Amino acid sequence: MGQVQYDPSVLGTGLEGLGPVVAVAGPSGAGKTTWIAAILEQLAEDADGPFRLQGDQAAIAYWTAGAIAVDRTLMQARWPTVTIWDDRHLAEHLLAKSEATPRTPGDGPTVVFLEFGFHLDPMASLPQLERLGGQRVVVLPPDGSPGPWEAWATAQVQGVEMPPEPQPPELLQLDLTGQVFDPLSLDTLWQELLGGAYGTVHRAKAVLNFADGEMFAFDYRRGSETVYRELPLEPCRVGRPDRPSALEVVGQGLNRPDLRLGLEQSALDDDLLMAHQHYLQTDLGMAQGADEMG
Repeated sequence: MGQVQYDPSVLGTGLEGLGPVVAVAGPSGAGKTTWIAAILEQLAEDADGPFRLQGDQAAIAYWTAGAIAVDRTLMQARWPTVTIWDDRHLAEHLLAKSEATPRTPGDGPTVVFLEFGFHLDPMASLPQLERLGGQRVVVLPPDGSPGPWEAWATAQVQGVEMPPEPQPPELLQLDLTGQVFDPLSLDTLWQELLGGAYGTVHRAKAVLNFADGEMFAFDYRRGSETVYRELPLEPCRVGRPDRPSALEVVGQGLNRPDLRLGLEQSALDDDLLMAHQHYLQTDLGMAQGADEMG
């Protein structure tokens, strides 16, 4: 499977060509978030530039639609100084930004990345985006057709290869904030999910809390293996974590009630969670202390 490559030419003059808004859209799994992350990697190399990612406040903001969004948690974990906007912030700040005088570094976000899911009508946002200026980038699989984004986009980027979808996909999103999972039980459920037990799955991604206090990202595209990644976040070993946790699945015939039930059965109840955390705070802590003394 191919990799999404950052191509500065789509921004006109490279990183310096970033406008007040960079809107990114495209089909599910094509690599929209990956392309944005590739730009941020480039920006991070210039710590003193106008789009800095160092210090107390970055000059970058990021938004993606909906109350449940795995990508927001992933973006915040990788780039903790990027400002994460929800729908309310977007409405307030973009209105102010469209009327504001040019900003200087440190005076709030200089550019905001807007990531539009495949399920959103791109043309509905076009009038406002045209007023705000900037770029509208569609990320497509190799040889992919721009389809509904053809009249919307100002530039195209080649994303990752995806098998064609036989019919329009469905989107299933579940908020799992506060849930903590047993790894073995969750692995069984994840394999059942990908195997079709809850419907046909083309794309699945999640950010999930585990009993050891760590948080992991799951990323699956049809035709490839799941990529698992530990997120660089402070372990939560007291009580239930309040950081956002969610699952997003794209496919056909998705069975929300049964999937939610399966997730509930894979999660730890209060007594089991307390027992795990007690072990981590006492027995494991004492073992680590003995190793340090030795």
